[in-house]
Amino acid sequence: APTSLGEILAEAGGETPLAGAHIKIRRGADDAAPEEEVPYSRSKSTPETASILVRPGDSVFIPRAGIVYVLGAVNRPGGYLMQEDGKLNVAQALALSGGTVLQANTGGLRVIRRNPDGTVLDFPLSYNGIAKGTQTPLILQAQDIVYVPMSKVKAMFSSTQGIITEAASAAIIAH
Repeated sequence: APTSLGEILAEAGGETPLAGAHIKIRRGADDAAPEEEVPYSRSKSTPETASILVRPGDSVFIPRAGIVYVLGAVNRPGGYLMQEDGKLNVAQALALSGGTVLQANTGGLRVIRRNPDGTVLDFPLSYNGIAKGTQTPLILQAQDIVYVPMSKVKAMFSSTQGIITEAASAAIIAH
């Protein structure tokens, strides 16, 4: 018998924290049938899940949340899943990556986004402005790249400091 989408999700044990923000329903057994996409939120109930009926032969899919990439002068560069309803901003993404390294150019932060038509957008941001609250953190989309460049001055200073520290250690050992 037809069952509400909410009941189907409950019977399946619910979604995981890695679930995306949409549910796809394919009507009938035909794999070529168009899919119906329903917005979904783990944190709040949506009227769509209660009102949509799933009939025998329908397939229900909950795709994974999207991935954003945090690269450059961060502690753990890599891809991060957009958990919790697929909403993630730049500050949260940087936190997931363990924050910036000492040599980071936090004023030169960039978000690179590829549009479906192939065009590329480049959003220059200031992490300092975000941290001070003078700039709102950009909300990320799946496949966005957050890039934190290295500061040549900071890198040179830290390597100079490292050499001085090593020389001081060597002088202590030599005596």
